[in-house]
Amino acid sequence: LRSAIADKPILMRTFITPSDDHYLRLKAHSAIGQGVKSIFFWSYGPTAVSTENYWSDLKSEYHGIAKLNRSLEKTEEVLYPAKTATDPVAILYSVSHDIWNNDKQAIFTERRLLWHALRHLQIQPNFLREEDVTLGKLKNYKVLYVSDWNISRSASDKIDSWVKDGGILYLSAGAATRDEYNEPYPPTFAKFVWRDIPRYRFFHQNSTYNERTDLQTLVPLTGVKIRLGNRGFDLPVLGVRTELNDLFENFAEFEDGKPAGKIVPYGLGKIIAVGFLPMLAYGRLAEFKPATLSEKWKPEAREIISRPLEYGQISPVAKADVPLVEVNLLESAGGAALVLANYTYQPIASVNIEIRTGKKFESAFSANGSPVRIISQSNGILRLRLPLDETDIIVLQ
Repeated sequence: LRSAIADKPILMRTFITPSDDHYLRLKAHSAIGQGVKSIFFWSYGPTAVSTENYWSDLKSEYHGIAKLNRSLEKTEEVLYPAKTATDPVAILYSVSHDIWNNDKQAIFTERRLLWHALRHLQIQPNFLREEDVTLGKLKNYKVLYVSDWNISRSASDKIDSWVKDGGILYLSAGAATRDEYNEPYPPTFAKFVWRDIPRYRFFHQNSTYNERTDLQTLVPLTGVKIRLGNRGFDLPVLGVRTELNDLFENFAEFEDGKPAGKIVPYGLGKIIAVGFLPMLAYGRLAEFKPATLSEKWKPEAREIISRPLEYGQISPVAKADVPLVEVNLLESAGGAALVLANYTYQPIASVNIEIRTGKKFESAFSANGSPVRIISQSNGILRLRLPLDETDIIVLQ
């Protein structure tokens, strides 16, 4: 929604259904960090299908709402008019893919988990539609991630030119192999990496790919061995497997020895292509539980999608030195706000936060009353240090 609204004067609202104090505030802070200005608490309990009540029986939910409102009261003078700062990183959202593959859920989940993994890497990406790419908006970005199989021909042509001009493109299994009419149409950049599979149709492992309930039960198609620098690790292959051509050196191989990952120069840019879905492995290895927040995100799969960021020389506009701490920078004429959500689910005694901003700030305070220390300000970089429990909003003035 934030990406679709862009700079238009549209109010973004979110709905938060019954959650305990902890989870409600995590969800609310993540939403506020994306630019939400209105929150509707749709609270219903066991009488959801009747004509009365509709209020949650979970008492701690009300504690969470109260804590959130107190935080907003202290910070909204700066927070409400502020807009979210983003990084020059985009994820393609292809409606063409959704139309032709709505019965194949693997890519949908891969795309969702890709968003989360980039947030875990402290990146604030935008989603781009095919129409946005066709209109030339890709020129504002250094890195593009594509998991969709179907991309319109006009968008594919723009992507091809963008990579040749120096863009960094990431492709997961089967990306960019069919057009908006579901006809085989791998653009030149895709032909450069994918093996000529007949008509570019791929086996899709049947599942609904729900992160909390399905990823743990799927039987892997195979495994993949990854070598990135001095680091090596294995990942399970779920959902889809695509073979790459024999050009250029592999950084990943399937268990049968066939190529599973390559970094390919293309014009002035680069293509990082993998023949599997690393984000499905990321979700599986987090070991979701159906009814509790206890997942532990392991770093290995993130290392694959961090490689395009390194080639694109991306330095996040806002980042923490603790992975899984979501840092959202929002700026306005009256100052700036950092909206924080801690998805480690553990209190952090001290977290260092770095933001890139052209403004000079004299003070910082925490909505929770935590001690916030400005460590340094130089060359457009502000460094802060503070303790973090679950969530917080830091106002800079």
